[in-house]
Amino acid sequence: MRLLQGLVLTVAVACSSGQSEDGQLEQRATQAMAALNRADAAFPDQIATALHELGSDLLVRRAAAADAVETKVLPLVDTYLATLDRAVSAADAYLATVDDPESKRSVEAIRKRADGLRKARGRFAELAQRARAGASAEEISQSLLSIGTRLSVGL
Repeated sequence: MRLLQGLVLTVAVACSSGQSEDGQLEQRATQAMAALNRADAAFPDQIATALHELGSDLLVRRAAAADAVETKVLPLVDTYLATLDRAVSAADAYLATVDDPESKRSVEAIRKRADGLRKARGRFAELAQRARAGASAEEISQSLLSIGTRLSVGL
C-alpha cells in the first residue's frame, strides 16, 4: 500500500510540475491510481463479507455456495482486477515518458498483486465447479481457507 501511495504522489508531483511530455497520460495515471487507492481501501472488507456469506451458504447447501462464488465473489474479484489493470496500464503509459525507477518498481508490485489475484480467481472458479460436482463441505471449506490465506498474504 505504501508503494502505491508513493506512486500516486510521484505521479501527482509530476502532473503539477509539468514533467511529462503528455499531460493526459499524467492525468490518466493519477486518476487510475486514485481509483486503485479507493479500491484498495474497500476490497478487503468487501471480499471478507462475501467470503463470510459464502461460508454461511456452505453450511446450508453446496449449490448455494457455488452460486455465491459466481454471483458475489467472482464479480468483486473481477472489478478489483479491472481496477488494478487500469492502474498498471495508465502508469505504464505515463512511465514510458519519464525515468522514474522507484515508480516503476511500485507498478511492478501492483502487477504482481494482480497476477496473484488472477490465480485466486481461478481457484474460486474451480471451487464453484467442485461444489456443483458434489464436493464435501470439508473439501470446500479447506479450499476456501487456502484461498483466503493466499489473499490475505498477497493483498
